[in-house]
Amino acid sequence: MTVQPPLPLVPEDARAVGAAAAIVEDEDGGRVFVHGNLAYAWDAGDIAGRRLAAVSLVRIKAATQLEVAEAFGVKPATVRRWDGWLAASGVAGLLGDRKGPKRKSKLTAGMVAAIRRLRDGGASYRAVAAEVGVSQGSVRTALVLADADGDAEDPCAPAGSDGFLQPEPEPEPVSGWGSVSGQQSDCSATTSVAVTASVAVQAPVLTDPVDRGAERVLARFGLIEAAPPVFTPCARAPVAGLLLALPALAGTGLLEAAHAVYGELPNGFYSLDAMLCEGVFRALLGQARAEGATRVDPPALGRVLGLDRAPEVKTIRRKIALLAEAGKAGDWITAMARRRVQACPEQAAVCYVDGHVRAYQGTRRIAKTHVPRLKFPAPATVETWISDAAGDPLLVVLAEPAASLAAELRRLIPELRAMVGDDRRVLVGFDRGGWSPTLFADLDAAGFDILTWRKGATADIDQHAFAAHSHTDEHGRTHTWRLADTEVTLDITDGPRKGETFGMRQISLLDTAATRQMHILTTRRDLTPGEIRYRMGSRWRQENHYR
Repeated sequence: MTVQPPLPLVPEDARAVGAAAAIVEDEDGGRVFVHGNLAYAWDAGDIAGRRLAAVSLVRIKAATQLEVAEAFGVKPATVRRWDGWLAASGVAGLLGDRKGPKRKSKLTAGMVAAIRRLRDGGASYRAVAAEVGVSQGSVRTALVLADADGDAEDPCAPAGSDGFLQPEPEPEPVSGWGSVSGQQSDCSATTSVAVTASVAVQAPVLTDPVDRGAERVLARFGLIEAAPPVFTPCARAPVAGLLLALPALAGTGLLEAAHAVYGELPNGFYSLDAMLCEGVFRALLGQARAEGATRVDPPALGRVLGLDRAPEVKTIRRKIALLAEAGKAGDWITAMARRRVQACPEQAAVCYVDGHVRAYQGTRRIAKTHVPRLKFPAPATVETWISDAAGDPLLVVLAEPAASLAAELRRLIPELRAMVGDDRRVLVGFDRGGWSPTLFADLDAAGFDILTWRKGATADIDQHAFAAHSHTDEHGRTHTWRLADTEVTLDITDGPRKGETFGMRQISLLDTAATRQMHILTTRRDLTPGEIRYRMGSRWRQENHYR
């Protein structure tokens, strides 16, 4: 069986690092891609981040040491040396040795001040050198430093290796710090303080989560309601992009509606907020089912949840079972739908209703239903979705097996009215699956307008009745069709209104080839024919949402 080669997903200007990786370096910094995925990134001047990426490529065996050295413009021995520094001192060790003298320096801040005082008193260079015990050249260097900076400065704190600027040294060097060579000196103390301060102000690349062992013990005995989120600062973290979904998640009202309907979960480690966010984040990672938690790194997902690790599959199932036992899923969805309607009332003026079949792969025995994608009956659930004018979902209910869309629409009339929350008329659009003159009359009596395609054989309209009609949508685009606006009367053949008739407005569409006519039925008489045609075609926004 042949192995499919990786897709070329890296930028065009990337340089290959072996067969699996590629590197891009510009004025903003650098990025390393592994199999097309961004694996490492660093800012311009971030020497430690660049070296970490090079060493990591070798450690994960994405490229050989020779290939990494060639791509990063160094010798293989340099890559080995970086690996040794990382193993010995962590990321801080990748800062490297500072340039400049590493031996003991006599020109401390106190000595420079003493040299300036002796020189200002009239002593010669030879006399000053003999007094403080340094050479005449060191006396001249100390005077230059004093004159340039205005006061004493430790001359042994230059820029770090590879242009990494060290922070300003302390006025008084701290003793007791060892230099790189192991000697004890004031100069080495200043260097150590500088490197330590630099690491302190920069967030670590990736830190371990906070130990929550004590809280887990308390949660085991039900002594805490839930563990609060605690986030550890780090420069880069896996799946941290999930946090970008938080504004959209807050806009849906998912968490607020859940607390209003369910309250809180029983005392434990994972709160209701943590479980709901975990489910959303896991779905965004492509693992919508609970079993998908086994394919997501628990510490990585836990880090964006503010916990030490994400819940396991058994915990997810247990928490979902607690919510299912309450039997309030419908109330929860309705609460979110009302929030959506209140936030965007103009979008709720039009609702599209459609039924969808979802194949079932669980262990329970459920009835078989015809699955359009499979072309044969199979265990499946039938769901009725209600979307707003933009195609965004508002409400979903589980339908009975083999239930018709017309029957589901009749059953949904009270829920639609509760979702809207007032007596205003709402335009309800659906396809030919909801065709029923009796249903049309019932919806009209309940305060809803109908928008649907006409079903069955119908006589064509005289082509002289068609005229050009235009409509400008919310994006400023103008659409033009050839339409005919007429009236029709439908016979009610079942239910308590059997034998009655129901009048509707018919908008007929003539295609460009003038060979086929399609008819739209509606009870809205205040809209132009162009807007009726546009609203009917916008029903595909719901289908596009599912795709």
